[in-house]
Order: sequence, then C-alpha cells, then structure tokens
Amino acid sequence: MFEFCETRAGENVREFLKLDTPKAWQGTLVTDGFSGYTATTTKGVTSAQCMAHARRKFNDLWANHRSEVGRKALRYHQCLFRIGSARSRTCPATSASAYASASHGGCWASSADGCWRSGNWCRPDRPR
Repeated sequence: MFEFCETRAGENVREFLKLDTPKAWQGTLVTDGFSGYTATTTKGVTSAQCMAHARRKFNDLWANHRSEVGRKALRYHQCLFRIGSARSRTCPATSASAYASASHGGCWASSADGCWRSGNWCRPDRPR
C-alpha cells in the first residue's frame, strides 16, 4: 500500500499508519531507509530495508571509489536477486521469510565464499 505526501516528514507515515492511536498498524514496513521512518520502530513497527535501495549504495561505492567492499556486495546482491527470481518462477506465492526456510525447499546460505542455493554456488569474486 502506498500513500503520496507532499513532503517526506516522519509525521506523514505516523499519521497514515495511525501510530499514535489505539488502532495503530503493526507489521513490517519496507522503506528506502529514510530517517523519517525510524521513529516507527518504537511504536510496534518492524523496519525492513529495500534491497534495491541498499544495492544502490554499494553500486555508488564501487562506481565512485572502486571499493572492493562495494564490488563484493554487488555480487552478493546479484546472487540473492538471482535466487529470488528463480524462486518466484517456481513458487510465486512464497514470501521471503518462508523462502529462507528449509521447509519450503529453498535452502540458501551466504558466507565469505559466496551464496549457495541447492548445491549451486554463486561466488562474489567470479563473474557469471
């Protein structure tokens, strides 16, 4: 659900979600990391950051500074997006949290060596 507001003031999200009322919305709020949303976490809201927005920060780090951290992070994001894309084709109703659970057959893990999904490694140091 989205609501357009003229400004990005934190009061807009608090008002929209009725966070200062007895009928306050509770759940997970996916945002772009803007600080105006930070106060919602003290009112029963779980914060989740958008992967595409996080990826952009690492892209900027790589593009502007040739940072090795940025390069590796981009490869990890590529692995995770590839896993998510493959999973959505085989099980479109599966949520991200359920996807991460082995009970859905979507067993994956990440380490310094790369990402693993059902026996397939995606290594951040090797282009695909």
